[in-house]
Amino acid sequence: MLKKIFKTNNNIKGLQIKPSLNAASLDIEKIDFIEKLVYPLEDSKFNYYTPTVKTGDRVKKGQVIAVAENAHGLKILASAEGTIKGVETVKAPLPQKLADALVIEPINKTYTFEDAIFNNDVVLSDFPKELIFQSIVQANIQGLGGGLFLAAKKLLSSDKIDHIVLNAVECEPVLNCDEALLTHYLAECLAGGLFLQKAANAKTITIVLKENKIDLINYLKHFIKNNEQFNNIAVATVPDLYPAGAEKEILKHVFNKPLKAKDISTNHGYLMNNIMTAVSIFRAVAIQAPQLERVFSVFGKNIKNSKNILAPIGTTAEDLLRFAKIDESKIDSIRVGGLMMGEDITTETNIKTTALLKSSNGVILNTKEDKKTVECINCGECSKVCPVNLVPNKMFKAGQADDFTNRFFKNLDECMFCNLCNYVCPSYIDLVGMFKYSRQQIQLIEQEKQRADYINKLTAKKRDREEAEKLEKERIKLERKLAREKRLAEKAQKEAVENAES
Repeated sequence: MLKKIFKTNNNIKGLQIKPSLNAASLDIEKIDFIEKLVYPLEDSKFNYYTPTVKTGDRVKKGQVIAVAENAHGLKILASAEGTIKGVETVKAPLPQKLADALVIEPINKTYTFEDAIFNNDVVLSDFPKELIFQSIVQANIQGLGGGLFLAAKKLLSSDKIDHIVLNAVECEPVLNCDEALLTHYLAECLAGGLFLQKAANAKTITIVLKENKIDLINYLKHFIKNNEQFNNIAVATVPDLYPAGAEKEILKHVFNKPLKAKDISTNHGYLMNNIMTAVSIFRAVAIQAPQLERVFSVFGKNIKNSKNILAPIGTTAEDLLRFAKIDESKIDSIRVGGLMMGEDITTETNIKTTALLKSSNGVILNTKEDKKTVECINCGECSKVCPVNLVPNKMFKAGQADDFTNRFFKNLDECMFCNLCNYVCPSYIDLVGMFKYSRQQIQLIEQEKQRADYINKLTAKKRDREEAEKLEKERIKLERKLAREKRLAEKAQKEAVENAES
């Protein structure tokens, strides 16, 4: 059970959540055996991918195996050398959805990692801006905080980026991937941030943590103070509230920069990246390593060996649990992602094939609770906790009726899908699931409207063109008629003159 305390603190509204689960150890263990790698051809941002390989192909580590159909630049890389076994139907990284996925059988199932350790003798400022940017592009670096934005595209999204923000808040209860990274790879995290600053020509760089991480904050400040290359990095904190780690919450609280739903932070001079993304950037520049791995937290109630595991992208939940020495027979379900925003995977088949991806940050082992959904009682608790002041119960009812033009959907873009409304709902209604569905439907309606508008414009252009062609034909016809009549008149006049002379 999670204990909850509703608070507002310096413009941040949310819950202070005290989990009953024990956080994973801050040690980072490296997975050593991979049975197979799974890559869904659809991601959590509704991007669809087309394979560039076929069944039976042998692929190299880091090779492109699929490219996005509707988002230029996104691609999937093979995390290990292996053989394409084919396309399987697996649990998609979207609620209640299946997707086709490429499956790779590694040639060497004993997985090895290539370390990139910061060397203080290397002067970070000597790295050219162009080299840093090209390294980020080649490494296929996406945000590992959940947004999946291409790091290179974020750098290019604005002409003026003044501030780099490294997000290490990790407001989801229990998750501590970022804390583990800062504990063991602090220099690499900060060096990645400095590379970002150089690539963006930014004036400042700030790392943001939760204010209750006292030991980590002190360690961080001491390290920065005693390492000249990192002296210009500022340290800031946010309250221990959920969801204080969201981009707009950090900008509002730390930088006093409130943004609207559709505002892009880079347009206001701020470029924010997750701390694990910063490590990927350091590796890309230092050893030209593509983004093939990330740290996952594995934890659960009554699980003694909760831990952080470094594993390749595409690792199955089954392989991760096997490495963590978890007895799968004692697990009723797993939750991929955080306690608040994760998704429950309940069947044995899905547990075996569910892939841990760039957007996955942890696996929770849990006992399925019998939470029967009942009718909304209009208690209003969901509205009280909403960080962006929406009215979830009214939005849910509008969504049920497919009334997507309802006034309560006006600010749906503000929703962060933080799950606070679900968490406090005494009726156990999946409000967020409805909001995700509604946003998708609204996007489809808008796309259809844009398509209809485009067709109407083409039809109007065709009509105008046909009308112009018709008028032109009539003009030419009239000109020819007048010319013919003129010739006949001249001929008649000439004949009349000739007749008169004769």
